[in-house]
Amino acid sequence: MKTPFNLETQDKIMILRAALDGAFVEGARRYLDGQMDASQTREWMRRYCLVTPGSETRLLRFVEQYRSYVINYTVGRQLVRDYIDRHGGAADCTQRWRLFHTLLSTPQTPSGLVRR
Repeated sequence: MKTPFNLETQDKIMILRAALDGAFVEGARRYLDGQMDASQTREWMRRYCLVTPGSETRLLRFVEQYRSYVINYTVGRQLVRDYIDRHGGAADCTQRWRLFHTLLSTPQTPSGLVRR
């Protein structure tokens, strides 16, 4: 029997997983700097990023293709989350989606998302 999707559980998982973003960036940096080979990097991702077996190979290909661009996903996600939280999105789901829509539909710069 298929388990129903639970949005609250998914949100909690995503928050916990985001806490591991630093480990992913560090593993990518070590790999790109030649401090770890592909096998060591896959093991790093399984151990410190809690990536499932098989997923680490896809992540490694992403790092190889996009190199330092991986930081945009981790740091960018945190910038957006912090911006939305500061503007009332953490407590109000409607406000969160309103802010997210605004971010997606208007030109933004990273410095514009940082607390002033």
